[in-house]
Amino acid sequence: MVIGVTGSFCSGKSQLLKILEKKGCRVLDVDDIASSLLSSNKKIADRVKDTFNLKGIKPGADLKKELRKVVFKDAGLLSKLEKILHPEIIKVLKKKVSSFSKKTKLLFVEVPLLFEAGLRGLFDQVVVVYAPQKLSLARAKKKKFTRQQAVFILKKQMSSREKVKLADFVVRNSGSLKDLEKAAGNLLEQITLKCSKARLPKILQR
Repeated sequence: MVIGVTGSFCSGKSQLLKILEKKGCRVLDVDDIASSLLSSNKKIADRVKDTFNLKGIKPGADLKKELRKVVFKDAGLLSKLEKILHPEIIKVLKKKVSSFSKKTKLLFVEVPLLFEAGLRGLFDQVVVVYAPQKLSLARAKKKKFTRQQAVFILKKQMSSREKVKLADFVVRNSGSLKDLEKAAGNLLEQITLKCSKARLPKILQR
């Protein structure tokens, strides 16, 4: 079973994935795919640098850092970047999901823009990580995002309430790390139960 993990900016998606990985689950992060494209794919990196006038910047972390400064204040520029990266990210994602799903019973994939990018069809189930916006903004500050950048990103995304309505499972992340670890355990129990029911004849699923 391939499970998409999404949620609003700084809701705690990556933290949930780390916990699930420690519990023995296979995990995949779309942001890692994007970072790999910017550092290892010369064609993509050069196209990005040409588009945003960043020719003197080294591919990889430096390029990603400079892009953050440029695109997280201008919707038009962000849209340009997405048009370059998203098709390539989706190609790699589909290959990785196909490969991993043959080797493991459960694969969790973090996709920040899962609904916005129309990727729901790639996943058997979707988990939405929910956190109040005030808390998300506080977490963004700790990650060195300015308030202006964080608010811009949140406004560009589908609202948390809308995402929750579309979710198969919701993990609420407004407490401590211990609370999130407990929620991750409960999530695995629910998903395991759902997997078991899916294998039963429908008459026995009631």
